[in-house]
Amino acid sequence: MRALGAFLFGLLLAFDAALPVGANIRTTDLVSVLGLGMFVWSVLAGVRLGRAALVLGLVLLVSTEWVAAEALGSGMGTADPKVQVVLGRWLLGAFAAYTMFRLSGAPRTRTALFLGVIAGALCGFETVVRDWQTFDLTVQMPTLGLQDLVFIDGVYRASGMYSHPNEAAGVVLVAAPIVIGLVEERRIPVLSLLVVVALAGAVFWITKSRSQAVVVVLMLAWWAARNSPGLLVLAAVGGAVAGIAAMLDVLPGFGGDGAAFERLADAGLADNFSDRFMTISQSFGIALEYPFGVGSTYIGLLDRETGFTATHNALLQLAMMGGLPLMLLVLAGLLRVAWSALRRTPYRVEGWLALYLVCIFNVENYFFVSVMSVLAQFLVAVAWGRMPEPVPAAVPQAEEPKRPALAAPRRHALPVPPRLRLPAPPRRLENSSVPGK
Repeated sequence: MRALGAFLFGLLLAFDAALPVGANIRTTDLVSVLGLGMFVWSVLAGVRLGRAALVLGLVLLVSTEWVAAEALGSGMGTADPKVQVVLGRWLLGAFAAYTMFRLSGAPRTRTALFLGVIAGALCGFETVVRDWQTFDLTVQMPTLGLQDLVFIDGVYRASGMYSHPNEAAGVVLVAAPIVIGLVEERRIPVLSLLVVVALAGAVFWITKSRSQAVVVVLMLAWWAARNSPGLLVLAAVGGAVAGIAAMLDVLPGFGGDGAAFERLADAGLADNFSDRFMTISQSFGIALEYPFGVGSTYIGLLDRETGFTATHNALLQLAMMGGLPLMLLVLAGLLRVAWSALRRTPYRVEGWLALYLVCIFNVENYFFVSVMSVLAQFLVAVAWGRMPEPVPAAVPQAEEPKRPALAAPRRHALPVPPRLRLPAPPRRLENSSVPGK
C-alpha cells in the first residue's frame, strides 16, 4: 500500500495537468497541499523530522525576500498577477519536496516513487503527441491563446498541455535521468535505457527542441563510456533509431517534411543565440541591480530592456524573482548533488537528476512549471539533509570472501585442555592424639 501511494504521489507530481475546476489549479498543487498536510500531521504526532526539514526551512526563510518583493510590487502596481502564482507554488512546493525526500529515503517506496515520476512524465508526453497529431487546442493550458502557438518555418511545434515546446521537452525528459539512475542502482533492467533513447528522439522530433535532447544524449553517452558493454549496445540502438527517424522525416509517404533536419541545421541559429545571449545578459544585470529580487515585476523590466519576457535561464529567473541568496542556495544544492553523479555514491537517481536540471536550467526558464520547483527543492534537501549511509540495495550484496587457509586461527579455535585435579592437602593432627596426654 505504501508503494502504491508513493507511485501515485510521483505520478501526480510529474503530470502537471490542469484540473477541470477553474482557477488554474493543477495536480502538482494537490500534491503540495497533501505534503503540507502530511508535514503538519508528522509534527503533531511527534515524528522526528530530521535535517531535511531544517534545510527546507532555510529555503523558505530565504524566500521571504521574494514575498516582500511581491508585496512591494503589488503595492506599486508593477506586479504581474499571472506570475505571482509562481511564488505560492514555490512555497507550497517545499512541503511536497519534503514528502518526496521521505519517500525516496525508504527502501519500500523509493523505486515506486521514481517509477511514478516516470509515468507522470510519459502522461505529459501523451498530450504533446495528441497535440502534434490533431492540433487539438483542448489539450493546451487554459490560459494559452492562439497567438502563443509556436511555428518554425511554417512547421508546427507541439507543446501539449505545456506553455511552450521547450518547456514540454524539459519536463518530459525528466524521466531520462531517473531511468539512468535506477539502472545504476540495479532497480530496473539495463534495457530500460532503450526507452530513454526512443523518448529523446521522439521529443526532439515532435517539439523540435534541441538543447534538452542533446543533454540527454550526452548523458547516455557518458553512461555508456563508463560501462563499456553498454557502449556498443547504445551505439547500435542509437544508430538504428536515428536511421528510422531519418527515413520517416524525409519520405513524404510517412508524413515526413524534413523539419527535424532543418531544425538541426537551422540557418537562424546564430540569431537565436544572439537573442538568448541578450536576454540572459540583461537578466543578469537586473539580478545584480536588485540583489534581493523584484518578484513578478521582472517581467516588465526585462520586456522594457529587451522586448522579450523569457529569460532563457531558470537560475537567473529565480534570482530576479527571489533574489541572489535564494538562487545561490539552490544552485549550490544542485551542484553538490550533481557532483555525486561523477562518483559511485549510493543515491544515483538524485545525482543524475541534479546534473540534468543544472544543464537545462541554463537554456530555458523552467520555474513557471510547478514540478521543477518541487524537484529543485527536493535536491536541495538531499544535498544537506540526507544521511551519508546508503539505502539498502535492491539486490543482495556479494557474500564475504572466505578466509585463506593460512590465516591466523580465530580466538578460542584451539581445544581447551581438561582441568587438572590437584592432590588433597594433608590432614592436620589433633592435639588429643599426642601420647602422654
